[in-house]
Amino acid sequence: MNGDARWASRVAAGLAAGGRWPCAWAILACLLGVVRAGHGEPPALLVLSLLLALAALYVALRLELDRLLFAALAVEMAATAPDEALTELDAGLGLALDRADPPRMRALSDRIRGLRRWVTTAAVLALLQSCVLWVAVLR
Repeated sequence: MNGDARWASRVAAGLAAGGRWPCAWAILACLLGVVRAGHGEPPALLVLSLLLALAALYVALRLELDRLLFAALAVEMAATAPDEALTELDAGLGLALDRADPPRMRALSDRIRGLRRWVTTAAVLALLQSCVLWVAVLR
C-alpha cells in the first residue's frame, strides 16, 4: 500500500506539472489578444480575455502548489505510513494558512480527484481563451 500511495503521489505531481501548460497557453493567448486590441477589437473581448488570463494564473499557482505538495508527500511516504504523512500535511497546511483548526482529513484519492478538477479547469480556460483569440483574429 505504501508503494502504491507513493507512486500515486508521484503521478499526481506529474499531472499537476502537465496542467500548467494549458494555463501558459491561456496567458499567452491573452497577450496575443492584447496585441490585437489596437486593431479595433471590442473592449468586452479584451476584458473577457484578461479575466480568463487571471483565472488561468490562479489555477497555475494552485497547480504548482499541488505539484510541490504531492512531490513532497511521495518522499514523506517513503519514511512514514500514508495516513501519518497525510495527517502531517494537513497539520502543516493548517499552520501555513493560519487556521485555528487543521483542515479535515482527506484520503489521497480525494486529493488526487481535486487535482484532476484543477487540471480540467486549466484545460477549459485554455479552450475558452482560444475561442476568444479565434474570434478576435477572424473579426
